[in-house]
Amino acid sequence: MTSSSGSGAERRAHVRLPLTREVDVSWGGETRRVRLEDVSLSGAGMRLSNPPPVGTRIVVGKAGQEARAEVVRVVGDLVGLRFESDEAALGYVMSTVLAKPRDD
Repeated sequence: MTSSSGSGAERRAHVRLPLTREVDVSWGGETRRVRLEDVSLSGAGMRLSNPPPVGTRIVVGKAGQEARAEVVRVVGDLVGLRFESDEAALGYVMSTVLAKPRDD
C-alpha cells in the first residue's frame, strides 16, 4: 500500500460535519442499523462491527431518503464511504443533518 502526503482532512473535497445518528445500511441482501459518525457531500464515516470489505456497494438510509455509496476504507469498526452521486448525496446529507433524531 502506498501512502500519500497530507492528512485525510487536507485531501477531502468537502467539509465533514460531525454527526452521531443511527441509520440503516444495506448490502448483499442484509440491512443493519449503524452509527453514522460524520457526513459530507462526498461521503460519510460510520461505525460498524464486521464491516463489508472495501469496494462493496451499499445503500445508506431508506427508500425516499437514501444514498448509494461505496466502501473506500475500513479501519477496525470505522468505515469510510464515498457517495456515488452528488445529487443523491446532497439530498441524503440534507435530510440526515436536518432531520430530528428519532427516540427509538
